[in-house]
Amino acid sequence: AVEDVFYGFGLERVDRKVSIVERDEWLHTGAAPGLSDNSFISQPCGTHNSPDFIAKLDGKLYFIECKSAKGGTPMLPQFIGERMFWTLRRSV
Repeated sequence: AVEDVFYGFGLERVDRKVSIVERDEWLHTGAAPGLSDNSFISQPCGTHNSPDFIAKLDGKLYFIECKSAKGGTPMLPQFIGERMFWTLRRSV
């Protein structure tokens, strides 16, 4: 569903993996060398590590974590260092 939204905004999927060290560097610097503008990576650090997506739009990086829960259970945003992931929430 999230990928469909990205495609709807004209973002292209990039098939590559990102190491935890590389992810942390991208978070710290706000730059992702080699990642084209208007693109995204799904599960960049694998299925058991955050974030679920890294998107680059208009030169800015967005680290997106998707969560779902039964009912209205609140979920807190995730932090790595002092940077926050954008968290998409869904109640089922």
